[in-house]
Amino acid sequence: MLVFGGIDLRGALEVPRNDGWIYSVGEGTWKPLPPPPAERLGMTAIWDGGRFVLVGAVENRGTVVHEDGSSSRDLRYTHEAAAYDPDTGRWTELSPAPIDGDGPIGLAADGTGAVVAYPTSRGFPVDNAAILTGTTWVTVPAPPERPISVVGLDAGFLAVGLETVYRLDAAASTWEPTARLPEGLTAAAEPVRTDAGVVIPGVPTLRLSLPELTVTEHPPLELDWVDAIRSDGNTVVAVDTFNGRLAVTDESVTEWSYEHIPVRGIRASSVCLVDGRVIVFGGQDQSDASTVRSTDSFWTGTVP
Repeated sequence: MLVFGGIDLRGALEVPRNDGWIYSVGEGTWKPLPPPPAERLGMTAIWDGGRFVLVGAVENRGTVVHEDGSSSRDLRYTHEAAAYDPDTGRWTELSPAPIDGDGPIGLAADGTGAVVAYPTSRGFPVDNAAILTGTTWVTVPAPPERPISVVGLDAGFLAVGLETVYRLDAAASTWEPTARLPEGLTAAAEPVRTDAGVVIPGVPTLRLSLPELTVTEHPPLELDWVDAIRSDGNTVVAVDTFNGRLAVTDESVTEWSYEHIPVRGIRASSVCLVDGRVIVFGGQDQSDASTVRSTDSFWTGTVP
């Protein structure tokens, strides 16, 4: 598991960190990553099968006071990129992702090592996406609908919109509609992604059946705050660190089993599966309703 970056809160300042660490599940030990080419705040990261790829950053230029007296942060988004190869122990600075607009992006990786950078449902209008293969970016159109999720296939990508699922034909540089979501069911909130399905908090679980490209609806998860849902072989694991619960199902996503975990009151944790173990790291401690603080909490356990 690779962990990188974050921020130090120094009064009103948010100071980016550029330290990183690798955790060995087998040995139970941490070792440091060398610093990357640039510090980053609010970056997006993904594993492309051989490298740890970082794309995007946020520059906080201070506070903006509006005419009505309210204030907000002046955030500027960049699309700079870098990749870390654990075999060589080195970072490679990549050219920025050639995406128009000023807003947050998402990343997805397919089975060939390609990475697609795309505008997220929280982002500002963006006209294009971009595919990274090795060190080269190629632009493609943005999905027809602002995606709530992009899923990497063995070779290629699917974009899940509010109503329709699209497949990217990279050779033709087009997104082709492949399936409709169940009638009357749309995403009211940003979901958590897995290559086995899509979980939208508060509504039933949706499963994308790949490569058949059918979309089916299944019973809802009994979780209030889903930090992450990941697939490891035929097992799908969802984690609710705020209420201290873990849910497990098989790839059919028809019935879930639940157990308690010793992590409570924390939101926005990083969750991953490594060699049959689930790892929960970091997040915001909100166990005291009057305060919100960052935490470096760490828990690992065997997937039941």
